[in-house]
Amino acid sequence: MNNRPSWDEIWMRVADTVALRSRCSRAQIGAVVVSKDQRISSTGYNGPAKDYPVEGDCINWCPRAQGVTPLDNMYDTCPAIHAESNALLYVDRSRMEGGTIYITDASCMQCAKLVSNSGVSRVVMRILSRAKHRQPEIVLEYYRKCNIEVTILEDKN
Repeated sequence: MNNRPSWDEIWMRVADTVALRSRCSRAQIGAVVVSKDQRISSTGYNGPAKDYPVEGDCINWCPRAQGVTPLDNMYDTCPAIHAESNALLYVDRSRMEGGTIYITDASCMQCAKLVSNSGVSRVVMRILSRAKHRQPEIVLEYYRKCNIEVTILEDKN
């Protein structure tokens, strides 16, 4: 009897833990870039830039969280950087080539473009119901057109 979790389960658990650092009250999202030899290369979570002047939860500083701007698939009014983008900012490309990125919720199209050109060959993510505005079916089609293998994991809840 083997009760060891799969690599996908392990790395998604790591991404879930990293997501807890997010200040976003609507969607705490984490990402983990793993090399092809199953070593963590980078992590990221959604949040404002390091020196962006914010206090507390995103409801205090994000127009999307405040309901001032629409919840659509464009994020121009949100000062946060997405988890995938943050993870990709802090990793050497040689540590991503042929690797996998684990994402705790559906990518937006802007992040899908970055991921598809990063060198990873695989994306593992969840698609939660709250992410419908990100148009995940279009993002999945884009990944596949870019020859990125996509695995969708069930919601942990």
